Amino acid sequence: MSTSQEPKKDYAPIVTTIFIVIAGIIGGIILIFTTLNSNHHIPQNGESDFIEVTSIEDLAPNLQTGKIYSTLEDVEKDFEIDSTDDFDFENNSYALVVVYYNIFSQKDVTPDYYTYEDSDHIKIGISYTELCSEGGVYRDFAYYLIPVAPDTQKIQITKETTPRNSACEENNNLYEVKKPIIYLYPTSTIDVTVKLAHPELITSSYPKYQDVWQVTADPTGKLIDKTTGRELYSLYWEGANRNAKMHEDGFIVKGADMASFLEAKLAKLGLTDREAEEFIIYWLPILEQNNYNYIRFETLAEINSYMPLEINPNPDTLIRVIMDYKPLDAPIDITEQKLTTPTRTGFTVVEWGGVKI
Repeated sequence: MSTSQEPKKDYAPIVTTIFIVIAGIIGGIILIFTTLNSNHHIPQNGESDFIEVTSIEDLAPNLQTGKIYSTLEDVEKDFEIDSTDDFDFENNSYALVVVYYNIFSQKDVTPDYYTYEDSDHIKIGISYTELCSEGGVYRDFAYYLIPVAPDTQKIQITKETTPRNSACEENNNLYEVKKPIIYLYPTSTIDVTVKLAHPELITSSYPKYQDVWQVTADPTGKLIDKTTGRELYSLYWEGANRNAKMHEDGFIVKGADMASFLEAKLAKLGLTDREAEEFIIYWLPILEQNNYNYIRFETLAEINSYMPLEINPNPDTLIRVIMDYKPLDAPIDITEQKLTTPTRTGFTVVEWGGVKI
């Protein structure tokens, strides 16, 4: 009697199919990893290969973190660059990081690292040294480019900002001289050197201050920076100041009255309409938001004791206007400051700036 046998099951096709699927998954992962690494170096936490660039113009309102640059020409439209060796557009595009400097922070605010959270998201770590913990108004911009994949169209960048050790101690009267700019008006076109006597106090400058500014100046006020060849209309610096304080004299001015007050007082101090306008459009948005302001204009002797200017050739007329101010909730009694009007003759140098007390 014969016994029928069940036919053996052939598992080979199933095993082959599973093997093909697994191999395909592994191959896909390897392909993705290889593609990423062939096109773009993915940074690890702690790397600091940021490329710092300088804005050609005051483009801060128009330049936003996350803007993508795919060619060197794109970068050169917005920025000055010292070297093209830092860029590798064959394998990368570059994303813009805009860093905002706090009004009370030093200019060594620098990104420390960046990491990829995923292909569309980068996290930036930034630390800085505070000069003073109070305040919170952003006042300046710095620009950095970091490599991203060459086909990147859009990327999200988040920034984590951490203050390092604060140099501000209670009641140490550490404040910052904000936005002094210097105009030069010779009687004929001449070469002029300008030196700031205490460069260690400088927190920011443009053109970059390196021991001295050397410019060619003409009577219209136009300047040519002899280092870069760029045309300027003023020299700019900011610096830490430990001497700002309230005095027995000064002015108490409503925020709403600041424009007319500044027009009158700046003319009294010898500024032209153009110089006064540039002063006002910078300071008015800050001052008019306060109920009242204590205002005092430092004397030439006080300014010179803090930051003497060495100018060659010597100017015939030197006008330095530094305004100390303190926001007030209500008016206080104070003796009105007496101001004198200088006579502008010959080679004239004018400077203006301000300090928040």
